[in-house]
Amino acid sequence: MGKLNLAGALANLGGFDKIIEKLGGVADKFIHTKEDKEAFLLEAEKILVEREKLIYQDKDSARRREVDVANSNTSWLSKNIGALIAAGVLLLTFVLFYAVMFLSVQEMNREYALMILGGLITISTQIIQYYFGSSLGSKDKQGIIDRMKGL
Repeated sequence: MGKLNLAGALANLGGFDKIIEKLGGVADKFIHTKEDKEAFLLEAEKILVEREKLIYQDKDSARRREVDVANSNTSWLSKNIGALIAAGVLLLTFVLFYAVMFLSVQEMNREYALMILGGLITISTQIIQYYFGSSLGSKDKQGIIDRMKGL
């Protein structure tokens, strides 16, 4: 678990290549032989790849859940409740945005509305990622995973 936490902390540094590049700079300060540095960077890359695998496994299970629910013998409401809630949150986000931007809202209430709007925008972003997540990053990272399998 410690390795995954390290990878999570390193992921905040930027893209995959930037992380390895920054780790190389750190390795130069503490590791003096070329072989040890290469082993260190290889291990760091393996940790990052493992983290990516776990992220994609989680996304895959969410997609499988959606397919299983769609193919199940349940009511229309049970199949669509998640999408309806998501649509409601998105609609509420747009309505609140419109209210804050174009309607007169008291100054005190405006501050609360802006805080709530910030939360709704964050949730809306997650909803959009869930339903329309990028497959380009997936393809690029799968190439990295396939390359690591050859090591």
